[in-house]
Amino acid sequence: MKKSISKTDLFNTLVANNDIYEIYNLLSLFNVYMKDNKFVKAYEDKVGVYIHEDLVVIEGSSTTEPIFIPSDVITLKAENVKCLSKDVKTTVGVALLNLILIEKGLNGKAAYINENFSIKTVENREIVPRLLLTDNPLDIEDMYSFDTAVRFLEGLNATLVQPTSLKALLPPPDIAKKKAKIIKEMVEKYGKDCFEDPIYTTELEEQLFAIDREWMKGDPTLDIGSDGKIMNTTRKKLFLMIGQDTAMPGTTPGTVFRSLTDGYGLDPEDVTAIFNGIIAGNYSKGKETQVGGTYAKLLIRVSSGMKVGVDDCGSTEGFITDINKDNAKGFYGRYYMNKAKEPFVFSKEVYDKHGDGYYNFRTKAKCFSPGSEFCKTCSGDIHAEYEFGSGHNLLQLAGDILNASMKAMHANVMSLQYFPLHDNIH
Repeated sequence: MKKSISKTDLFNTLVANNDIYEIYNLLSLFNVYMKDNKFVKAYEDKVGVYIHEDLVVIEGSSTTEPIFIPSDVITLKAENVKCLSKDVKTTVGVALLNLILIEKGLNGKAAYINENFSIKTVENREIVPRLLLTDNPLDIEDMYSFDTAVRFLEGLNATLVQPTSLKALLPPPDIAKKKAKIIKEMVEKYGKDCFEDPIYTTELEEQLFAIDREWMKGDPTLDIGSDGKIMNTTRKKLFLMIGQDTAMPGTTPGTVFRSLTDGYGLDPEDVTAIFNGIIAGNYSKGKETQVGGTYAKLLIRVSSGMKVGVDDCGSTEGFITDINKDNAKGFYGRYYMNKAKEPFVFSKEVYDKHGDGYYNFRTKAKCFSPGSEFCKTCSGDIHAEYEFGSGHNLLQLAGDILNASMKAMHANVMSLQYFPLHDNIH
């Protein structure tokens, strides 16, 4: 009888042996078994892998399904992973990202991120703050290694990420009947004119979103090929309801209850709202892009003479910020003031000692340096390293404005937020 191994033990064994980083092995682990090769072999109706030249059968495996999918839950052992301080319950997808980007890419110098994350998350949360550390900082070799890891990850996308599925191409079962039932119940509850109020139209959309989300639950494309934009915009209009559309200036926004797949043709009363929405979208695409570019040019002109000059302007005014584990790293290298208004560098050591709380940070907005200069203390160590860094940093603001505008145009969704007045008015 062949030896067997659980999926969790298999993953940890591959990590310990550095076999998890081999592209050949990854392709075999995340794709349906095709034929025997140097890494996998069919054994009856299961799949086995070669570990030290011995074939070991994987418990719960099948020749008709991949050995792993990204959502599989495992326990990753800390003894084989530098970026882990203790064993952690995680998913295969998150573990693989951490192993490639942090364990190998940053040589284990950053902490394991046990959540779905992007490359930008690693850059903002781990790389930028650690460039300022004196204890185990990142260096040029680390950055080169990280760049290599990112490129390796890009190459895996085409084979490891499932772009679509049968569920992703279909509406939730009986969605038209369910929608009609919800509309009837809301009219009985709120009155026949309730959908003239966008609050109730939004409530209807949210109930339909919930049905669609439940239908897509567990689908491998969810949050990948079927991300927020697809779920909230494309699938909504295609399968749920066209909904509320922004209209061109001077026209009235309309609400269309039918979806694009509710039978054939268009109801005459819906045509105006649908075409106003299409025109408004195309208009915004050009207009909002223009606005973002305009702000970028204005900020370049305004900030071209800004520079970091004197060490400390002596300002005793700051910006009180609520610091916690989620945002602390973004403030490393900034200066905060104690009760005596004396400035100190905020660092990992300071945060570990004092923990969460309100810190009074020095800020460029309240810098007393003359003219277009800022002092190093109000700027923080990151900007003080480069004399004219403030102007370059401002360009990020233009990018954020453009990004917010484009998101509002492409994938903005109305939602209901409940605000408890009695708990928030003092």
